[in-house]
Amino acid sequence: MALITSVPPTGQSFNGIYEWTPTVDTNALAAGDIAAVTEELNEFFIRPGGGAYIIGLTLISKTDTAPELDFYLFETNVSLGTLNLVPSITDANALKLVQKINVATTAWEDLGGCQVASLSTSDFGVRYLQAASGSRDVFGAIVTGTIITFGSASDLVVKLALEFR
Repeated sequence: MALITSVPPTGQSFNGIYEWTPTVDTNALAAGDIAAVTEELNEFFIRPGGGAYIIGLTLISKTDTAPELDFYLFETNVSLGTLNLVPSITDANALKLVQKINVATTAWEDLGGCQVASLSTSDFGVRYLQAASGSRDVFGAIVTGTIITFGSASDLVVKLALEFR
């Protein structure tokens, strides 16, 4: 996980890329199962309590799978449920959800040895994230929308294009 950018002067906006390789379950997953439990995307924001717009999302499936996926982003570390089961989240934890982005199976393009999906605000609308007070982190989890078996625990690479303000 890494934010690929440099810190701008206060008051200016700029763009950066946050790369995340979630640990995905390699067992057979049914549609609606949790593929990756909640993980910390540390130092996601450039400043404590900062905010950012998600302006793009690129996914790389290294073992050539093209599943429908739902990405959940939370302001704190909450449990979405158990790996390889349907989500089971409490009302209190659901209130920590800040964004959900769906990637349809039709978004993927086969590049031979891998699949790539690239979405922008024209695909998912304007998405704003705000860090919890004093935090630079956000937390992510992934749920499948199709039957899938990932080839390895590091099969999926997620790149979030961000505009910081």
